Amino acid sequence: MNKNLRFVIFSSLMAALSILLGKFLAISIGTDIRISFENLPLFFVSIFLGPLWGMGTGIVADLVGCVLRGYAIIPFITLAQALMGLLPGLLIRLVFKNTKPLSIVLSVAATHLVLSMIVKTFILHFTYGMPLLPLLGWRALTYLPIIPLEAYLCVLLSKNHAIKKQFPVLNGSDPGGKQ
Repeated sequence: MNKNLRFVIFSSLMAALSILLGKFLAISIGTDIRISFENLPLFFVSIFLGPLWGMGTGIVADLVGCVLRGYAIIPFITLAQALMGLLPGLLIRLVFKNTKPLSIVLSVAATHLVLSMIVKTFILHFTYGMPLLPLLGWRALTYLPIIPLEAYLCVLLSKNHAIKKQFPVLNGSDPGGKQ
């Protein structure tokens, strides 16, 4: 099967999984906090296919998910989701230059710390007027257990032989991360 077609199919499936995990299977705490694993599929795409594929998947997942649930589309949240798909792949390719477990863990953790806990918290604060410090506290409590779990799942997938066979970056045959 053509590589680009395989990547489009995988990205589409991951966008659908992100929508399912983030918009339909999320656990709501009150009206302001949601616990979800919607970013995990974006990390898979970014690490396995590359940052541009991850970014596109993040945009599609956010826009389609909002339309399906009847949520308002907030451009800054869509931008944050695009960056959520972009950053792990960039870190893997430009900073760590490998897909060793520690590199994957650090790229997932850095992405969540910067985007989920800081950037999105400020976006929610300025968009909805939510009090900043309590929101930051709740989001920190939410993401502190999610970060190691998502990082661990990404590491497990990177070791899977079927995935290694499909995605060259994991077996070292795509050192530059060419898309």
